[in-house]
Amino acid sequence: MEEVESYFVGYPMRYDVFEKDYLRRSAVERKAEIMGEAINRILKIQRDFPLPNAKAVIDTRNR
Repeated sequence: MEEVESYFVGYPMRYDVFEKDYLRRSAVERKAEIMGEAINRILKIQRDFPLPNAKAVIDTRNR
């Protein structure tokens, strides 16, 4: 997550700008996929693993 946040240092925090930034948007989408898949695999092994918002991250990956 820290890596994704680093993509936005000095960046205008406006969705309309982000939406047009194909490279940045693609990077964020890819990282969301990776995090969602990793969390999904962790929870298959250990259902009670304490990860806040795990379901929301997996759902985002699935979208």
